Amino acid sequence: MSNENNIADIKSYSLRKIPVVNLEKFSVEDNDTDKIKILELSNFIDEWEHEVLFTENGFYSLKGKEAENKSEEFILELKKIVNSKIQKINFIDMASKEIAIKVKNIKIESIYNRMKQYENIQLNEWRTETFDNSLTSSIRRAALYKDNSEIISSSYNNAITVLELMSKNEKWDKKTFLSKKNQFESEFYSNIVTSFINEKNIKAYIFFEKYKDKIEEKKRKEFEQSTKKLKNNIIAYNYAKELFSYNLTDKEKENEIKSVKDSEIKTLIKTFISDLDRSKKQTEEEEKKEKNASNWKEIISILNSEPDKAFLYIDFSCEDSNQNAKLRYIKNIRKNGYINTDKTKFFEILKEIRDDYKSFIKKDIYDFYEYLSAEDFNIIEYILEKAEKNLELFESDYDYISNEINKNKIKSEETIYLIVKLIIESLKSFQESNKKEADIEQRNKLIKSVIERYQQKENKEGERDDSIKHSARK
Repeated sequence: MSNENNIADIKSYSLRKIPVVNLEKFSVEDNDTDKIKILELSNFIDEWEHEVLFTENGFYSLKGKEAENKSEEFILELKKIVNSKIQKINFIDMASKEIAIKVKNIKIESIYNRMKQYENIQLNEWRTETFDNSLTSSIRRAALYKDNSEIISSSYNNAITVLELMSKNEKWDKKTFLSKKNQFESEFYSNIVTSFINEKNIKAYIFFEKYKDKIEEKKRKEFEQSTKKLKNNIIAYNYAKELFSYNLTDKEKENEIKSVKDSEIKTLIKTFISDLDRSKKQTEEEEKKEKNASNWKEIISILNSEPDKAFLYIDFSCEDSNQNAKLRYIKNIRKNGYINTDKTKFFEILKEIRDDYKSFIKKDIYDFYEYLSAEDFNIIEYILEKAEKNLELFESDYDYISNEINKNKIKSEETIYLIVKLIIESLKSFQESNKKEADIEQRNKLIKSVIERYQQKENKEGERDDSIKHSARK
């Protein structure tokens, strides 16, 4: 057999993943058994590569720092296994063993080169991630400790050191380094300014003015407006708050505000004074309502135990209207033992809730005890509670009930009153049974059903009355 044919056979042992092996200096006898043994060895290396490197927990699953120095560890293991396997192979021709070793070396070198390339990529990603995290940490720490100049300085210096390491690692030129540094500084100082702004701290303006040249142009323009606005607001608010604390008359406040030269700050002071006045009035109104409510509960309680003393429990620091309502209430309870609901007033209250809910909720509803039974007062409280959660449902109920009553030509105030109460009880019962509020369609069906049932009941009672009258005439 010619040497040329031998070389062709030997070259066939090289696999698809590795370069063709130049084995022209070797020659072997045309022995199929040795060829198959070399091919088996080559297959073994491929199998090892697949099972050890590419499986779920193999080499190529390693990420970042995990891959450091792992190429050498894996290849050393492979070399030991393959060398041991070669020693155990019984070649017929001694030249076959040399070819097997050559195939092993070429394949292992190819595998190692790819592993080393992957390892370097992972280590580079790990370094980049570590650098980025370090820069982010410096920016975050400086913003958290924005009132501590030493921490700001140390955070900045640490970040510059990191940038220098990045420059060395990624081989930046001087221009690239300066660009990256400027980008970092803009983000570094912007975050500190933003943190001050979020806290409504006037230092946002002071800090920005000091470092604005470090911030990129677009952000700088945004901060120029926002920090100036914040500064003016803080100055105006502090001025207004101090002025408000003096309890001056409106005229005296006006004279004080006139002395402020900055027109924008002057306008803001007026706005804050107005807000403070409004807030004070709201607080006073709430306090009055709470005091009145507490006094009503006290009077209702004492009427149940010692009715003769009830007048003594009226809080005369409450408004005159509150006092008078309580006086009339006590007289009615002592005279009749209960309050019979003023149905006209009951419907007026419901209509007012429907027409102007926002105004109504500002009212002191506890004075309604004068006009409503305890049961009906509770109904009004229940309606208000529901309206607060979903005003649309209440408005829908009110309008649908009104339409159905008009459609059925129900005129009697007493009848309408009883129907409305029955509807409210039915809606409450639905919610308790179904553990949820009825939707508008379900509510309309329920409302219509209640009115129809009541009408049928009224008709039957009317027929029975007529029958009794007819029998009496006979």
